[in-house]
Amino acid sequence: LLNSNHILFQAYNVMNGIMGRKHQAPRAFADLSRLGASLGDNHVSPSLVVLAWLVQNNISIIPRASSERHLSENSPLSIEKVPSFTDEEHAQIRHCVAALLRGEDFEHKLVAATFVNSDSARKPVHVYWESHDGEEIPVREDLQPGESHSQETYPGHRFVVYDDTGDLRKVYQISVGIGNSERFHIEL
Repeated sequence: LLNSNHILFQAYNVMNGIMGRKHQAPRAFADLSRLGASLGDNHVSPSLVVLAWLVQNNISIIPRASSERHLSENSPLSIEKVPSFTDEEHAQIRHCVAALLRGEDFEHKLVAATFVNSDSARKPVHVYWESHDGEEIPVREDLQPGESHSQETYPGHRFVVYDDTGDLRKVYQISVGIGNSERFHIEL
C-alpha cells in the first residue's frame, strides 16, 4: 500500500525490536543465521540480513550503532554487498522477522513436506533438495515402494526425485505457505 501510493516508510532503531528477542524465538534467529551463512563467500550476520531485507523492500532505515563493528555492518556499503534475495528468501525472512517481533518462536517451523513412493512403484527412489544455485543435495536415498519421508522446508523450495538408475527425473515444488503441509505421491 505504501509503495503503490509512493509513501516512504522509515524505520528507526528497528534492530532492537527484532534482534532483542532472539532468545524468545531461537529457531527464527537460527534460520536467519543459516540464511546469512548461505549468501556467497562471506558470512552475512542475521542483523545484516534483516537490514538488507528492509532496504530491498523499499523501507528506509536509520540503524543505531553501539560499536565500530556495528557501524561498519550498518553502512550502506555493507548492505549493498548483500545479494538480492529470492522470493523464497524474502518469505523466509518475513516469517523470521515476524516471529522475532512477536517474541514467539515458530510453532510449526516451516512447511511439512511428505514424499510418498507409491505402492505401484517397483523400485526405490532418491529425493534431493535443489538449492537456489541449482545444487542438488541428498535428502533421502533409497525411499522404498510404499515408504514415505517427511521434511521441513520453505515455500517455493524445489525437490528432485530420481529413479534408481538416475534416468527418470521429476521435480516437485512446495506450493503451500508456512505452517501448512504438502504431500507428494511419487510416480516416475
